[in-house]
Amino acid sequence: MTTMSSPGQTSESTQALVVPLAAARDGLVPDREQFGGKALHLMRLVREGFDVPPGFTITVAAYHRFVAAHDLQRRIEKIASDFAYDAPERLEQQAAEIREMILAPAFPEDLRAEILDAYPGLGRGLVAVRSSGTAEDMADASFAGQHDTYLDITGDDALLEAVQRCWASMWTTRAVAYRRESDIPVADLGLAVVVQRMVDAEVAGVMFTANPVTGATDEVVINASWGLGEAVVSGLVTPDQATVKKKSLRIKHRELGSKEHQVVRDPKTGVGTVHVETEPGKRNAWALSEEQIRELTRLGIRIEKRSERMPQDIEWALQDGRFYVLQARDITGVELTWDEDLEQWQDLPDDPDVVWSRGFADEYWTGAVTPLFYSWYAASMTDAHVRVVKEWGYREFANVPRHRYHRGEVYINSEYQKKQVLYTTPPQFRAPMVTYLPQQDQKEAVEAPLNLVKYLKMLARIELITDEGMFKWIDNGDAVTVKDMPFGKALTKEDWAALSGHELKRAIAKYREFASDLHQQHWSGFFIHAPNAITGLSLMLDKWYDGDNPTIFVDLVSGLPERTVTMEENHTLWRIAEEIRKSPVLTDLFHSSREDEFFARAAEIPEGAAVTELYDELVAEHGHRGHADRDIWFPRRADDPSIDYRSVKSLLTSDGSRDPEESERRLAEAREKATKDVIDRLSQQKFGTLKVAAFKKVLAYVHKFLVYRDNQRHFIDRVTYSVRLGFQELGARLRTRGRLKGELDHFFLSEQELFDLLDGDYSPRLIEAKIAGRRAAFDRFDRREINPPYFLKDGEPWVDPDAPEAVAPDDSDGVLQGFGSSRGVATGTARVIRDLKEIDRVQEGDILVTNSTDPAWTPVFMVIKGLVLATGGMLAHGACLSREYNLPAVTVHGALQRIPDGATISVDGTTGVVKILEPTAVAS
Repeated sequence: MTTMSSPGQTSESTQALVVPLAAARDGLVPDREQFGGKALHLMRLVREGFDVPPGFTITVAAYHRFVAAHDLQRRIEKIASDFAYDAPERLEQQAAEIREMILAPAFPEDLRAEILDAYPGLGRGLVAVRSSGTAEDMADASFAGQHDTYLDITGDDALLEAVQRCWASMWTTRAVAYRRESDIPVADLGLAVVVQRMVDAEVAGVMFTANPVTGATDEVVINASWGLGEAVVSGLVTPDQATVKKKSLRIKHRELGSKEHQVVRDPKTGVGTVHVETEPGKRNAWALSEEQIRELTRLGIRIEKRSERMPQDIEWALQDGRFYVLQARDITGVELTWDEDLEQWQDLPDDPDVVWSRGFADEYWTGAVTPLFYSWYAASMTDAHVRVVKEWGYREFANVPRHRYHRGEVYINSEYQKKQVLYTTPPQFRAPMVTYLPQQDQKEAVEAPLNLVKYLKMLARIELITDEGMFKWIDNGDAVTVKDMPFGKALTKEDWAALSGHELKRAIAKYREFASDLHQQHWSGFFIHAPNAITGLSLMLDKWYDGDNPTIFVDLVSGLPERTVTMEENHTLWRIAEEIRKSPVLTDLFHSSREDEFFARAAEIPEGAAVTELYDELVAEHGHRGHADRDIWFPRRADDPSIDYRSVKSLLTSDGSRDPEESERRLAEAREKATKDVIDRLSQQKFGTLKVAAFKKVLAYVHKFLVYRDNQRHFIDRVTYSVRLGFQELGARLRTRGRLKGELDHFFLSEQELFDLLDGDYSPRLIEAKIAGRRAAFDRFDRREINPPYFLKDGEPWVDPDAPEAVAPDDSDGVLQGFGSSRGVATGTARVIRDLKEIDRVQEGDILVTNSTDPAWTPVFMVIKGLVLATGGMLAHGACLSREYNLPAVTVHGALQRIPDGATISVDGTTGVVKILEPTAVAS
């Protein structure tokens, strides 16, 4: 019994055998079990008013009526239960036996009459007879090409035979094998058949409303060829191909296919189809004009919008200047991420010439980035950028887009970066600031003259009309406290839970605005004052210092005069490790505890009092820290004590003799010695007094900045942790309402998508697909299974032809050339770590090899010998902390893939060379 509901009806029980496609316009809502995927989608298209050739569906009930009339089901199931899947020839015999059972009998008279009564409605002319399986066109099983289609059929007997052949195609060996692979049971199998008036296509083909190669959902890909679409669908020809941007309808790529053959109506009989060679003139001509490509693209976009915005695989035909839709179904088998939907907060123009770089994100964002954090954080940074640039007096620069998201990584507009450097930095200071750009842009940026008048006006504006002046911004930043945050505090889990839906939205927005204000306060300092001071210090040394210390710059910026917050955290962890090391009871408890239970168990025994006091203080002051990377996806120590357990475990591999305070003293002494060396030499030179005064001023400024750089991150982390708790509350409410399923699903939707979901404006299918695709891309990057492209151009990976990396490195001699960021030489075991959860694998004396480091990684700096990073520059977090711990550090592109885990390597932070001395393991 089939139930088909119409508006105003509670139910309409019927065993309909033949149903016109046009019934959908009268309110009939078809179901997959009776109509199959193809008919279901066609009827939806008819209901939405698209040009679909008229036709009717012979339902699954008709198939069951046919099978029952001849008592076939029992015989079919008996053969199918004994299918010889491992013996192809035997399987074909068995399948052929079932096909013959279906093809041999005549139609029951009532069924025959009902089908033939519907046929005249199509003019009794040529029709297409297509299979419509109940399991086809689904997310996990498309069944594409598994069942048969018959074209240019005419006449009663030919029509009925084609219907039987469609039914029999359920039992081809390819369909039988596909069902087994897709775990689809044999019992209750059925097949509907769609009969439609033939379109005498001049041109036909396939259109995907997402790019099946790149996964881009903002593009449409069209294949077109002469004649019927069967030539394209079956792969008989190489069709023309066009890739079109949805938003602008710009034709991004267009390739002329050879179109060697075409499928046409048999010119001799006027019935059926034949394959013929395409005449030479047509082979070299475009099947569709550019305007027709755009018209077809608009049609595809409309179909997608009416299909819950799920990207569609569409078969189409062109006759007499009119496009017909022959089939539309969800695209399957392609990982889609809907990255462009994460840009709802900004107007991202379609500019094919812009190059996007992930270089800055490698150093600043660090690690994989979730869609949620990107949408919230990038919006706050962009808002700050717009305000700051206007303050600088460069309004024409304010609206240049800054960010875009691509499969778990953030990319920055190279044109934006180039303009910022050109407008804000003297030419002699630019070289270290343009390393993220393509080589040609670097060259142009360094060589371009400075508009001195505008530059001086900018500096004057910063000093006079903002709080971001060179000697004010750090002090102003230091003055910001938790009391300045929205609501005068960092909202807790309980605080967020007490808010209404509207209040929760507003609180998240207030935190974004607060973060934007912080970014604005830092912008001129981070991008003008500090870089100019650091580069100025380097230039002073290059031009004035005449000593023999080749690492004088690194010595001067190591052993800072003030301990940073991160170093304070690490010292506390060191003291905890010392307490455990000196207590046999705590040592035994530590090694017998799970990662997440040690600190709780230690609090229950007298011997654990000191550890508990230290750890409670650590969590109270720094509970919002400890995350592997910047994203709010990563748990903090307040969420997960196993983070600190793993760090302490690594510290316990040492014997405790490497006292970090003693290391600090040595570095401070080295800095003071280097400072004295420079001052002594400058004082003996012409204008020595002025040079010494300038040197001291700049050095003190650089020191102050380096301390502030680390400490302000501590405050930003407090802000983002509170936001993490807010979004967790939002996710919990959406799960309670049944709009999200997984506990972590909310991280893979944008802020706006979550709010739309909260308001009930969503498509369940689309939401589930977005979460699945985005999480898969994020996980691959987070696990370092892929190395995202360094540059993007027009939405695709782009390789800078002038870059040294464009040539694959030769590692055959075991020598890897990178660049050094912290001086010194060390030899040890390479410990390749892709995830902070593996940090307890690090042992004393190892050389840590990882992608990048955030503060949570740095406790092991107290036991390792050196550091190799895959990304980042001189001011990357790992590089700065390496100098503070007197560790050699080198950045080597692709380090995680090029250095074997467990190999013996040497690291030279002065020359930037890593040597693989003993490759004891296969490269990761």
